[in-house]
Amino acid sequence: MADSGLGALWVLGAVGVALIAARGYLGADEAEATTASTVLAGKVGQQVSMSRMHVQSVPADEGFWVDGEGGRMWVQIATTRESPYTVEQGDYVSFRGAVVAHNSDFPARVGVTRAEGASDLAAQRAHITIPVNSLSFDR
Repeated sequence: MADSGLGALWVLGAVGVALIAARGYLGADEAEATTASTVLAGKVGQQVSMSRMHVQSVPADEGFWVDGEGGRMWVQIATTRESPYTVEQGDYVSFRGAVVAHNSDFPARVGVTRAEGASDLAAQRAHITIPVNSLSFDR
C-alpha cells in the first residue's frame, strides 16, 4: 500500500483535536496526560509516522519521551542489541512505527524509574515501537 503521508497528518490532527476537546473539560496538566493516553490507546495496532518530534528526555538505553501535541509519548526502539544511535534530550527525530499496548510492568522492563515518568508510562498503557532502522535525526 502506498503511503501518501495522510496517515501521519491524521494522527497528528487527531492529537490536536483530542487536546482541544480535553482542555475544555480538564485542567491543562490533566488534559495532556489524558489526551496522550487516549490517543495512543485508540491507535493500538496501527502504524504511525511522526516528523520532527522533539525529544523531551532519554531515560532508557533504547527508549525516550517525545513531546506530542497531546502530551509526551514513549518511543521504544525495537532491538535486541545496542542501537547505533545516540538520542539526546533536545534532538528532533522522525520515525515510523507501530502503537503497541503494554502492561504496568513495562516501565520497569525498559528501565524507566519513578523520577523519569514510570507512573505516566504505566498509565498510558501504550507506546510507539519503532524498528531500529526507521529513526532519523533532524539536526
